[in-house]
Amino acid sequence: MGIVARLKWLHYFIVLSFCLVNSGCATYSACQLPSRSVYSYASRYEDEDLIVVAENYYTREKSTTYFDNDLTQKFVVPIFIVVNNKSDKEYVIETGSFGLQASNIKSELKPMASDEVAKKIKRGVFWRTLGWCMIVPIITIPAAAIGSGIQTGNVNKQAKTDVSNKNLSVNNRVMPKDTTKGVVFFNAEGDRIKLLENPKIKAVFISSDNKKMEVVIKL
Repeated sequence: MGIVARLKWLHYFIVLSFCLVNSGCATYSACQLPSRSVYSYASRYEDEDLIVVAENYYTREKSTTYFDNDLTQKFVVPIFIVVNNKSDKEYVIETGSFGLQASNIKSELKPMASDEVAKKIKRGVFWRTLGWCMIVPIITIPAAAIGSGIQTGNVNKQAKTDVSNKNLSVNNRVMPKDTTKGVVFFNAEGDRIKLLENPKIKAVFISSDNKKMEVVIKL
């Protein structure tokens, strides 16, 4: 093999190695949920006690921004909720009674638990381990595989913590004259849809004087 051919093969190997290293490095980078006026949102409900905002995050761009994952590929539907309590009463946000409807969903979807979401978005170890194994000397493959597995495990822990912190069910009370926000997740795998048509969300609240309020917001 001539020197030119060898240099070409070396070039291809370096490029391949770079790609594999980058595929082998597991990371998690997600933005915090936005903080802005409830009046800046188009989709909202308002009465004398509550202002409730809902926004659809079931797009590649928004889910990647806030969860470092294209959740449309995993059929996990995140709906961002903001609740502004204008009253002197405390409200419990009954997230377990929330429901998501759309023209292309057969029946109303119910919320997912944080652990369910974390399982759906966790990163796999195999391909990242393979990436490292392809570029390191044969004697260091076990160490590379172990290191890649540990790194991926740490990233999955970060993702699980982030999902839990952003889940509205964790902060499901809104105090008088206060605002809370979070995400309610729904599983659309049964319908296998990646885009919601005419979606709307049902939100349920119970006041400290035991009055139940149910609102529907078009997204």
